[in-house]
Amino acid sequence: MLNTENFEQALYTDAKRAFDKIIEEKGEDLYVIGFYHFGGWDGVMALFNTRSDLAPLQKISYGEDQKGYELGVKWCPSDFPSLEEYSEYFERSTEEIHKLRDQIDELSEDFQADWQQTLKALQRVLNRLDAEGVFSQTVNRDTLTLYIANYDEDYQCRYERVKALNPESVLERVSPEFEYMIALHEKWERAAFAEMMQELEAERDEPLD
Repeated sequence: MLNTENFEQALYTDAKRAFDKIIEEKGEDLYVIGFYHFGGWDGVMALFNTRSDLAPLQKISYGEDQKGYELGVKWCPSDFPSLEEYSEYFERSTEEIHKLRDQIDELSEDFQADWQQTLKALQRVLNRLDAEGVFSQTVNRDTLTLYIANYDEDYQCRYERVKALNPESVLERVSPEFEYMIALHEKWERAAFAEMMQELEAERDEPLD
């Protein structure tokens, strides 16, 4: 079992400083804040976005599913212009997560359990900071979604953590958005699978030379 205690404490200390600064500078313009986790235990950084940065992206016209596009840029961290800002606050937790990385065997049957254990450490840090009032002392907590995103996770996994991190007042607002994105991605997966099956059938029906 992976021991994440030192990493968790370092992340708590780093994140408290970073989030205090982010909230001081961005204030009520924030709609989301939390952690972005790189794959492979490479590092964790602050994740946040503002309504001011989101608005111009959502005005872009995007084909047949405008709603899916607008929600995509709202909740996909790779579209956040601020994603790599404040990374200097996370030096100690980066050192600690690299120590965890050195203990990981990607071929081990414990690999997925270790991965989930690391993500749960991130969740505990956010829960702790939230309980201390970091996200409610100077901003309206009901308008701020705590969020943990991983570079290759689906929306269902992200949504499960959103439900564990946020009060009902936030969930009433954001749950329909995540449920829409989950359904949309499932639709895309079904369409891709159907297309693949059609191609396989077409190849099978081709006459042999």
